[in-house]
Amino acid sequence: FFFFFLMIRRPPRSTHCISSAASDVYKRQVYNEKSLGNLLEERLGAQSFLIGSHQFKRSDYTLTNSRGHALRCSFFEPSDCQRICQVLPCAVFLHGNTSSRLESLPFLRFLLPSNISVFTFD
Repeated sequence: FFFFFLMIRRPPRSTHCISSAASDVYKRQVYNEKSLGNLLEERLGAQSFLIGSHQFKRSDYTLTNSRGHALRCSFFEPSDCQRICQVLPCAVFLHGNTSSRLESLPFLRFLLPSNISVFTFD
């Protein structure tokens, strides 16, 4: 147990310059939502789509937290004519660092036909 703790502890403060340089590189690679927001929406696909013979829809939302930061969200669910009941289970998809909502797309073909809606956010 102690060995594992040593592996995950914070690096010493003496590496601050290296850490700062790495942070600057990361900040340049992070998506600028204003310039790439439309590109992401295009890559998410159509608002209404088919998987097999079933029709599904995507709704996009923007939520604002208490600090004023915007969270861009997508909710995938069966279309109204294909919904089997009013309330469905929902999988909340959390992506990793430097990723986006696009990472949830491969899972839709398994979850949506199983009547599990999907909520994902950036």
